[in-house]
Amino acid sequence: MKLTPEEKTLLDSVEKGEWKRIPDFTKQAIRYREAARAMLRNKQKHSLLYSILKGLAIFMVAVAGVVLYCWNQNNIQRCNNTKISIQEIEKALKIYASHHNGKLPDTLHEMLHSEERAVHDFGDVLIDSWGIPFNYQRDGATFKLRSAGPDMKLNTADDITN
Repeated sequence: MKLTPEEKTLLDSVEKGEWKRIPDFTKQAIRYREAARAMLRNKQKHSLLYSILKGLAIFMVAVAGVVLYCWNQNNIQRCNNTKISIQEIEKALKIYASHHNGKLPDTLHEMLHSEERAVHDFGDVLIDSWGIPFNYQRDGATFKLRSAGPDMKLNTADDITN
């Protein structure tokens, strides 16, 4: 076996007797052996803690994924329910107009408190699936119904309209 220059120097030094055993060698060997074992135990504890934390992090990412999936599925269902509500309100508004010589109500509140209310039971307030009142704008014989959508803010990209 070929030795490196450093290894050759050490071997020569040992063979020349330049190395001396330390006093209480056995006691010192036991002391250093125990220190090495303690360090390994400590490393194993840290390794276990690291493994637990790593597992916990993976679990949290998985939970976050499930929560986001469920939130998205919930919003899809809310969007679909809101679209159905808009269609029902449109029908009610058309019935209202047919009973008032083609005139639409000035507000949804006006429609809610008319005799046509019996056709659709909307309750006292027309709200979307997020609990936000529908926005109603009348322009002569036409109207626009708008839900604020998932962000609950009107006139943004996720609004739901008729």
